[in-house]
Amino acid sequence: MKTKLLLIILSCGLLVLSISSVLLIYTDPSRKGSDNVWKRATPVETEAEVLFYQDMNVDDTLYNTTRIPALVYHHDMFLAFAEGRRETYADIGVMDIILRRGRRKDWKVVWGPVEIIASQSGYRLMDPVPIVDTEVDMILLVYNAHPSNVSYFDELAAEEITTELHVIKPV
Repeated sequence: MKTKLLLIILSCGLLVLSISSVLLIYTDPSRKGSDNVWKRATPVETEAEVLFYQDMNVDDTLYNTTRIPALVYHHDMFLAFAEGRRETYADIGVMDIILRRGRRKDWKVVWGPVEIIASQSGYRLMDPVPIVDTEVDMILLVYNAHPSNVSYFDELAAEEITTELHVIKPV
C-alpha cells in the first residue's frame, strides 16, 4: 500500500515537473531562434489622476464629499460618474450625480471638466451605474433618488418612503 502511494506521489511530481519545464521552454525569452508563442507584455506607466475630490466646486456648487465612483468606456471615451454630496459625507442631504468625460490619446486620458448631469430638488441622487448597451450603441446611467431629509436608518424604520429609480442617457 505504501509503495503504491509513493509511486502515485512520484508520478504526480514528475507530471508537475514536466509540465513546468514545457512552460519554461515557451516562456523563456533567452531561447534564441525559437518561435516563442508567449510574449511578455510590458506595463505602460501612466500618472495617476484624481478625478473627484473633497470640497470640490462645480459650477458654484460646493461638494463636501464625492463618493461611489463608477467608470465606463465606449468608443474611445471614458465616462466617470460619482455622487456629489453637498452637505456631509453621510447618506443624508442633497446629492447630485456628477460626471467627467475623458478621451483616450495614445496611452493617456485627457479629462474634461466636472459636469452636474443629474440634480433633483429635495432628493439625494445615489449609486450611479453606467451601462453600455451595444445593441443600440448607447450608454445609459441608472441611479436612485431618495428624499434628501431622510437617512438610510430612517428608511429602514419607516413603513413607507418613496424611492425612485432613474435612467438617463448621459451622452
